[in-house]
Amino acid sequence: MNRNYHQQNRNQQYGNQQNRNQQYGNQYGNQQYGNRSQPSLKEQLERELRQLERDLVALDCEIDALGEKGRLLDCAKSSHMSQVPGAIAQVALSTLGVRFLPPVARTWYYKYEQYRRSEEILKQAALNLHTRRQAICAQMFQTEVQLEQLQYRP
Repeated sequence: MNRNYHQQNRNQQYGNQQNRNQQYGNQYGNQQYGNRSQPSLKEQLERELRQLERDLVALDCEIDALGEKGRLLDCAKSSHMSQVPGAIAQVALSTLGVRFLPPVARTWYYKYEQYRRSEEILKQAALNLHTRRQAICAQMFQTEVQLEQLQYRP
């Protein structure tokens, strides 16, 4: 029991010594390497530039995925347009005063409208992504200019 007490006491003293070493090490480390808690302006700009590059890559992936969705929608719409039901052709050619479309034509028309709405949604998303990409590119350009200006500072 006495032996365990001494062992615990030594471990405690060793732990306290380690804590003191870490405290002093941090103090001396900050003096030796400069204050690392606040990065320099150059480091901040480089970090910001790297983040913007990552954002641009992620945005390009979103743009590619949206382009693929657009191609798939275009293929589906073309396939749907090639299946224009004969009822629509008959209605269009025979009488223009018919108020209601036959069920086959109505189903086809609803699907066609759904494709048109999907196209509009994709166009809006593409415009949004394009605007975001332009903003990121402008930010990157501004950050690069600031980094270049830092090179010529005394």
